[in-house]
This record gives sequence, C-alpha cells and structure tokens, in this order.
Amino acid sequence: MEAFFIVGIVQVVFSIVLIGRNKELLLADKVLILFLTVCAVELGYSLVNFFYTTDLPDFIMFPLLLGPLVYMYTHVLTSEDGKLPDKYYLHLLPFVAFLGIALLWYRQFDLIKVPFPNGSSIGLIYVINFVFFLLQSLYYWRIIRVRLVKHQVNVQDTYSIESPHLNLSWLKWLSKFVFGGFALFIIIDTIFYLSNIILFDGSIFLHCGLLIAIYSFSFWGFRQEAIFEGQKFKRFEKDEDAKEAQEVVLPSYEDKDIERLMHYLAKEKPFLQRNLTIGDLAEALNMVQYRLSELINVRLEKNFFTLINEYRVEEAKSRILAPEYQNYTLAAIGFDSGFNSKSSFHDLFKKHTGLTPSQFRKENG
Repeated sequence: MEAFFIVGIVQVVFSIVLIGRNKELLLADKVLILFLTVCAVELGYSLVNFFYTTDLPDFIMFPLLLGPLVYMYTHVLTSEDGKLPDKYYLHLLPFVAFLGIALLWYRQFDLIKVPFPNGSSIGLIYVINFVFFLLQSLYYWRIIRVRLVKHQVNVQDTYSIESPHLNLSWLKWLSKFVFGGFALFIIIDTIFYLSNIILFDGSIFLHCGLLIAIYSFSFWGFRQEAIFEGQKFKRFEKDEDAKEAQEVVLPSYEDKDIERLMHYLAKEKPFLQRNLTIGDLAEALNMVQYRLSELINVRLEKNFFTLINEYRVEEAKSRILAPEYQNYTLAAIGFDSGFNSKSSFHDLFKKHTGLTPSQFRKENG
C-alpha cells in the first residue's frame, strides 16, 4: 500500500519538472502545478499518518484546496485575459480555517462528541469537516460545469473546429469523476462508521481519485494551451447578455456587410482552412472582430462555428457528388472540405443533412 502513495508523489514531481521545462508557463500552468503539489502533499501526509505515526490531525484538510484550485484553473483557461481576479482567492478561506483548527485546537474539539443511536460517538469538528467537504465537492462540481457550458458557447463564437483542447471536454469529465469520487468517499466512510461494519478503508476512494486526477491532469494539462489568447472581442458570457443582443436591431446599411461576408465565404472558401477563427475571417474582411461576431449572432442568428461548418458540409456534399472525387475516400473529402477530424466530419454532416456521408453517397449513386 505504501507504493500506492509513493507512485503518486513521484508522478507529481515528474509532471512538475516536465511542465516547467518544456513550455512557457502561463498562469494556468502555475495553478496546475499548485494543484498537483497539493495532491502530492495529501498523499505524503496520508502516507506518514498511516504507516509512520498517528499523531497528525486526522482531518481531510488538503482536499478542501482541490475544489478551489480546479475552479481557478478552469477560470483561467476560459477567461479572455487568462488572469485570476483577486476575489477568487477567497475560495481558499475554508482550507485556512480548518487548517488553523487542526493545528491549534483539534484535540480540544475532539472532547466534544456527537452521540449516535448505536452508542458510538464522533468529534464535532470531524463531523463539520466531513459535511463541509461533501457540500464543497458538490458545489464546485456544479459551478465548474456551469462555467464550462458557458465556455462552450464562447468557443463556438470563436473557432470553427472541435477539440478537447478548445472545448475542455477532458476537464468536464475529469472534474465530474474527481468530485463525484470525493462525494462517494464521504458517503461510504460515513455509512461504515455509523454501521460499525468496516469492510474496507473508505479513504481508498479518495486516494484512488487523487492518483487518477494526478495522472489525468498531468497528461492533459501538459498539452493544454491558452484558448482565447489574441482573441480580443466581446463574447456573451451571461444568458441575459445574449438575450439583449438578440433584441438589437442593426441598421439596414449593415446588409452590405452581410452580403460581403456571404460573397467572401462562397467565392474565397476560407472555411477550407481547418483552423479558421473568427479573427482570421475578420482580418480578411477588414472588419473588427466584435462587429463580425455581432453580425453572425444577431443578423444570421447562429454562431461562428455553425456558420463555417454549414459551408463545409455543403462543400463536402458537392465533392461527394462530383465525378472527379469518386475515387476519394470520404475521410479525404472531409479533410479537404475543412473538417479537422473524421469524427467531426461524420457528426456534423449527419447533423446538417440527416444522413451520414456514406449514406449520402449511396443514396446519390
């Protein structure tokens, strides 16, 4: 069992060295390094407490840092400026409070017992610590999910492709697993304690979750780059902002801008560029990014991602039907039409036409 903790600690050291040496550190990288360090400290703390001494405070303090740090990491990645407002550091206060209690008064608080019907009892501060950690895990699980849903909207207003790097789908599923695992640990540990039936150590869920989180965040975090760097225009981050934007009636002279946009897309076919962004299109049209985004969202009533991929689907349809492309594979046609992967080509083609590319080719001979 000792090897379990040592492996996690060694992986953290390796990941921190790798992240620090192989890429220019952004604020998100620094938060990630702090998160991995906290995971290593928790594993080291538990290793010492389980195998070498029992004198350390037996409270789950360090996990109180994990939720705030994952949320901070999410905020930095999804914000336009890649910065962290000062108010976000208030999320660290619960950890500071419980750390102070554990270091100064934990033995005195243990004298205050909460009785249970089965005759057992438990320290009051221990109960408060567990309940707070459960509520905190569920809270950060939710607000990270909300943040990532809004981020998805912003990405589709900026980029024309799908990828785990841009959508942060890896962070969405990983946060669900981590915080769900923490909540499961609290529930199972509490059931074992109240029933006086200890089938296994419930903390194994916590430490397994930490180990998986260490490997996953190390793998994806090392590859993660800034998302909105250089994209300087207003995006709708609140539902009410989007609603107000939809109600805006733009002047009629902007019909010329719409016409110019449609003409450029049809003639120059910039959507064939797989990594096309709204900034690239705005520069080609000599238009401010915010203005172009407003035209697409308000006048065309769609986002940049949908607009560009509609053109790509139409391009793919025409190539599938063209005699000169009959010897091309569907994957090759998809890539040539601007899609960045076979799966995105298949999914978006079916979404817009109701048929898969192979079904479309078959039905059209």
